[in-house]
Amino acid sequence: MYTQPPAANEVDGSLFMGLRYRIGYTSSKIYASKALGKLDKAFSANLFYWDDQPGDPVHDEVLWQQQQFGALLDNRVNVPEAGDASPKQALVSMLNQPGVTPLAVMYLYCHCSVGDGNTPVLRFGAKPSPDYTISRRELGGSAFADKPLVFANACTTAVADPYMANELAATFFRRDCRAYIGTEIKMPIVFASRFAFLFFNFFYRKIDPDPIAGGEAVAQSRVWLWTNYRNIGGLFYSYVNQYDLYMADEEEVKGMRRR
Repeated sequence: MYTQPPAANEVDGSLFMGLRYRIGYTSSKIYASKALGKLDKAFSANLFYWDDQPGDPVHDEVLWQQQQFGALLDNRVNVPEAGDASPKQALVSMLNQPGVTPLAVMYLYCHCSVGDGNTPVLRFGAKPSPDYTISRRELGGSAFADKPLVFANACTTAVADPYMANELAATFFRRDCRAYIGTEIKMPIVFASRFAFLFFNFFYRKIDPDPIAGGEAVAQSRVWLWTNYRNIGGLFYSYVNQYDLYMADEEEVKGMRRR
């Protein structure tokens, strides 16, 4: 939302509400702790696009992210792993029954289409063949034991017709994720990769050693892009539910309240 009538041929990014205010939005009755887990103990499951066709820009960004994320969090699991006999089955298994605990973050980087919001399909390869695609029924239905934050970094993962729910987000909320980050438009491949890198630098406490809320990490990533590059692209990421989630344990979160 832009707060003033735009001047001719000029848009001031600082006049967008999303770059001026912290806007909270709750859509799911998932009430859980604000503590996702101790930084050196909690896990991130990174579900990556795995097709490796020559010149595929998505695969190039996966390689870049794997290298960069390695310096941000020690306890991470990349799925699929090199040498997996069935990459799709590895992805489906992680989505249905995560094999690591405590799972703080589930991160997906791939292609996505949702139709009007009610027909989500995740695609982890260049072609829409069954070997590379995961449909809604394959996303799993059982509750997440650790109630992670889910970051679906792909095109239109938060889009829905005004009279429908986004079923990708709704599926994860039915499974008790605490918060969901998705995109409102088709995102440029490289930009999506860089936005995630910014978010995780804030959220994993590399920029400031003190815990930062997940919602605030998104807000700070938007502001950083605007301040340094006059890029408003961060506005197209939405953060839904439990703004105050921290990569910290209960004692550290309680200590923040006493300050």
